[in-house]
Amino acid sequence: MGRRPGWAPGKPRPVILIDTSAWVEFLRGTGSATCQAVHDLLGGDIAICDPVRMEVLAGARDDQHLNDLRRLLARAGVVTTTPADYETAASLYRTCRRQGETVRRLVDCLIAAA
Repeated sequence: MGRRPGWAPGKPRPVILIDTSAWVEFLRGTGSATCQAVHDLLGGDIAICDPVRMEVLAGARDDQHLNDLRRLLARAGVVTTTPADYETAASLYRTCRRQGETVRRLVDCLIAAA
């Protein structure tokens, strides 16, 4: 009771990778379900990957805001991207295209692959 499906003591705990769009919702304080979810997850096992860090930090308004964002992101673990992730991202992109889906930003495939 109270456990996530598929997790058992002795196994690594699941980590939730928070995407840039969710961080933006949270930082804007929209009150949306996504904003609330990020708020609720901040005390748990969360992660970001380097592309998400880049996108969030690029939105800093000034040096103080940049430092605030760095402190916030430091609360998350980091999922590092590997050469295999780039291969997987390219495969995801091609799969989406074959199925008629438009991927607006290739970096989204890299984030998904991480």
